[in-house]
Amino acid sequence: MKISTRSVLISLFIIAALASAFAGGNNTTLTVNTPLQVNGTKLDSGTYKVTWTTVGDKAEVLFKNGKTEVKASAKLEDAKTTYPNTAIMRTNEGVVKQLWVGGKTTTLVFGETENLNHEGE
Repeated sequence: MKISTRSVLISLFIIAALASAFAGGNNTTLTVNTPLQVNGTKLDSGTYKVTWTTVGDKAEVLFKNGKTEVKASAKLEDAKTTYPNTAIMRTNEGVVKQLWVGGKTTTLVFGETENLNHEGE
């Protein structure tokens, strides 16, 4: 049986599309307007790509902006409504406590939630 080049290309395209669809589900973009702190590390103002991997309700989260990479552990929670924008909940000191993922019901919870302020994109 001969396999045509076209069939191979179509198959590769479908595989690539499926792979990017699955990989693309656990990421968002966060614009930081005032310095924040994640896992004891300062995040300066800028735009960060946030990605995470999950095992059950645990998530390993990566904030990345250029060469800056900050990793943190979080608890994954599901909200009852879809968030309109990606936003964070932080303490008065700028420590990130929650990340709400825009367009989804995903909440990433970092530590306890006392003295919270809200900052959106």
